[in-house]
Parts: sequence; structure tokens; C-alpha cells
Amino acid sequence: MTRIEIARHAAADPASVALLLAEPTGLARPADPDSAPDAEVFGELSPVRRTDAGFVAGLEVAGSSGTGHGRVRVIPTADDGCDVRLTLSVMDDALGWQAEGWARTYLDSLVERARLRSSAA
Repeated sequence: MTRIEIARHAAADPASVALLLAEPTGLARPADPDSAPDAEVFGELSPVRRTDAGFVAGLEVAGSSGTGHGRVRVIPTADDGCDVRLTLSVMDDALGWQAEGWARTYLDSLVERARLRSSAA
């Protein structure tokens, strides 16, 4: 089993990032699908929920060698913005390295979209 933990800081308020997580498709994809390290890996988010310390959404990933599950958390920080943390567990090591590359690309894309949306406002 492979456990993946990735965190990024977003220069946007937590609610704005949560709105991006709650986009209608529910699919977790990088903004540029061609930039994904493995086009065979994709993710799907469950509905975003408010928690005492921000927001959380469940995450399911699938690839040619299996599936995995985890969470995406949006946590307010003392400075401007928030932290976005993705945790993921996968049973197959081959999917693990593919899913980790996908997850890094996805979080980078999410944080960039949040920054662009925040600066446009």
C-alpha cells in the first residue's frame, strides 16, 4: 500500500478554493489534461463539506492498475490564503507513482486557478 500526502499553499480564501473543488463535473482534473503525467489516471471528488477547520472533499482515483481513495482538505492559515492538503491511499505500487504525479499536477492546477480567480476579483 502506498500513502501519498501533498500540500500546497493557495493565495486565495478557503471558500474560493472550496468553490473550485465543488465545480459541477465533480471530476478532479488538472486545468491542462495534457500536462498530467499519466493520462490513464483520473479522480472524482465527492461533495465538498464544511468542517470546523475549513472544507473537505472525498477523493477517488482510478487508473489502469487499480483504484485509491483519500481526501482534499482546505485549511485556513494565519496569513492570506489557505493550505490545500491531499491525502491518498492506493493498494498498487504502480498506481501509487502514477497517482502521485497526477495529484501533484492536480493540486498545482487547483492552486493556480484559485490564485487567478482571486487576483481577478
